[in-house]
Order: sequence, then structure tokens, then C-alpha cells
Amino acid sequence: MDNYSPGREGPTSQGLRLPQILSATLDGLRTSLTRQVPAGALREYWLWGLDPATPQHAEFVQAIGARQLCLLTETLLDGLVTDDDWPTLTPLTTTMNVYQLFEIVSDNLAIGGQRASTVLRPFNTAMAKALRYGGAVMPPAELLAPIRPATRWVSGFTHSLAGAVHHRLATAYTRGGPVADVEYGLWPALVGNMTAAVDVAAHLSSLAIGPTLRHGLVNRYLAVNRTLDGHHLPLFELAAVGAQAILVLPTLSFYLGALAEILHPDPAFAGCVADGTLPDLLNDAALLVRLLNDIGTGLLTGPQAVRQELWERLRTLAIEHSTMDDLVCDPRLPPTVLTRLRKDIRHGEFNVALHAARLPQPVTQAVQRLASGVDYFAALYALHSARMTASLAGLRERLTDTRPLALVERFVRFHEQLYARPYTDTDGEYAI
Repeated sequence: MDNYSPGREGPTSQGLRLPQILSATLDGLRTSLTRQVPAGALREYWLWGLDPATPQHAEFVQAIGARQLCLLTETLLDGLVTDDDWPTLTPLTTTMNVYQLFEIVSDNLAIGGQRASTVLRPFNTAMAKALRYGGAVMPPAELLAPIRPATRWVSGFTHSLAGAVHHRLATAYTRGGPVADVEYGLWPALVGNMTAAVDVAAHLSSLAIGPTLRHGLVNRYLAVNRTLDGHHLPLFELAAVGAQAILVLPTLSFYLGALAEILHPDPAFAGCVADGTLPDLLNDAALLVRLLNDIGTGLLTGPQAVRQELWERLRTLAIEHSTMDDLVCDPRLPPTVLTRLRKDIRHGEFNVALHAARLPQPVTQAVQRLASGVDYFAALYALHSARMTASLAGLRERLTDTRPLALVERFVRFHEQLYARPYTDTDGEYAI
């Protein structure tokens, strides 16, 4: 039995595979844009940015998240596969990465208020329908045709963490001319997003992990719609819905299938999927990453005394602020500890810890809700972290090759380190 454990990988190739993964991903994105995305200003802008001859090419690649995403791919797989595996693995990573690059565009529609919800809600519903039926309902362009008029009122720059960068790049693309056609031309990218999502599910549809992957994708879009609801949800339900609304389970399902069913078939793997053990592990991982994404490593894993000191400081400052958002962004509070909360406040995004605290109420009451919520989620994080550790130990006794399990653990630990840093770091934000 190959009892892989972090720290015992042997020699790694970290940094050496990134150019290969990035090149294949950008080639795949160009192919998708050319063959599967309807014509429009946004498509031409992306093709311009993806052209290595464009002077702003490197900046564009960074702005769409490609470099960060490929770095994550390399980090997850480094040391778990051999040189001989990469010719088979690279097309698979390309399929997943192209989908996730399009997904950044639709995911960003949750940024910056409610206007985009008129597009995001029906888009999510249509995505769930397309994924359930494997894209056989109707072509993506027809399925998404009803939302096309509404997209013309939604700014792709406003709804982006890199909006200012894209505005500058689009101005260079138009040579100083108007950029409105690019800024308000999101619809073709949404069509590409749906096409790529169906492609991801289809790639593994015949494998044991295939239904887990497909259901995870469907649940992702339905859960995002639930996060758009304004009413209060119980804390555990907030966490559970939030875990479904991110792409952790589909991403890990895809790579587990690649490792354990395509590259190195493990006869015990299908049984671990069928009895729910592996899907449970992936759900735990998704929950942990969701909590890390929203709250940050420091608040979740730090000493209770540190949190209590913060809550007391918030109560003291509460009388000076009219809203919870203003209070959390007070410059006198520790920025690193609050970086994830401040990120979602700044961009108007859903956050499991802020959801109840941002409902209409006195700020002093909101502080109490935030404090009790974060304390609850910290306990939940510790519980599910222990569950994940126990599940990994049990699965190591069942699987012949435990490298797929190392990938799951590595994924969570990667985000523990990532979300301990300010999200404004160059490599401090990944859209998963």
C-alpha cells in the first residue's frame, strides 16, 4: 500500500510544470472562445489579451485569474504524478481550468449588489438544467437566450475583483475608444461557461466518481441562488449551503477521478464512492474551505482569547458606527484577522459569518450575532477538520494508492495558508 503523507513526497518539480499547465490552459481557452463562444466584443477582447504578441498579454493573463489558477493546479498535483502521467493529465487539467476561468465571470456577478441577480438567478437555474441532462436540453446559446437582454445592463468591470485592470486593458484594446461593448458584453462568456461546465461533467461521466461530480456541479448553481436570498438561515444551514455554492467538491471529484480511475485505476476506489465515504470526505473539505474563504484562518483557528478580545473591541467601537460594514472596516481593527470579512464587505459578496450580522438591527446587536456566529463556525471548523482527518485515516486502509487522499488534504491546507494572508496579495485570491 502506498501510504503517501504530506512531507514524504520525495523530489518535486514545483515551478517546473507551471509553464506547461498555463500554456495548455491558454491554448484551450483560445480554442473554446473560437469554437464555442458566440461572436461579440468580449470574445474579441479576450482573444486579443490571450495573444502572446499583445504587449499587455501577461497582465491580461493575471487579470482573468489564469496564472493563479494554474499555480493552484500545479501545487495540488506536484509530487503526486510522474512525468509519464502528464501527457494524459494535461488535457484533463485544461478542461477543468477553462471551465473555471469562465466560471470566474459568472461567479463575479454576485459582486457589487443586486442588479446582476436578474441575470445570475436564471443563469444558475439554466446551468443546473443543462448539467442534469448533459447539455441535451438545447444548445447553450438557446438555453441562455432569455437572459441576453438583461446582461446588457450588467457591467463586467463593476462585477469583478479586477475591474479597474480590465477597464485599462479594454481601453488599450480599443486604442482609447469606447469600451462599453466589452464592459457590457458578458453574455457570450456565460454561453462559454455553460458549454465548459457540461464538458467537465461529460469527461468523467462513465467513471464511478462521475455522478458525484455532476451532482456537485448542479448543487453549486442551486446553492448560489439560495445564498442570494435575503432571509435568515440557521448557522449550520448557512455553512452547508455555502459549502455547496463553491467549486471545491466538483474540483476535487474531477481530480480524484483523474488520479484513481484514469491514470492509476484503484480497484477499491469505486466502493469508497458507492458507500458514501469519499463523497462525505469531499463535503467536509468543501465546508472547511468555505469557512476559510469567508472568515479566514486566523479567526477560525486562533485562540478563543484572541476572538474574545476582538469582540470586546468591536463592542467598544460599535457606538461610533451606523452599520456593521463600517464597523468591521474601521482602520483601528486588525486588518489581517478581518481580511476575509472586509473583502466580502467591499465587494458585496455573500459571507456565512456576516449574513445574519448584516440584517437590519442595531450595530451592538449585530456585533453579538457576528461574535456568536464566528465562535460557532470556529467550533464547526474544528469538528469537521477532525472528521476529515479520521476519514483520511480510514480511507488509507482501504485504497491501494493513497495519493488521491493526499490531494484532498493538500487542497484544504493550501487554503489554510492562503486565507491567512490579505486577499489583496498578488497570489492571495483564488476563485474556487
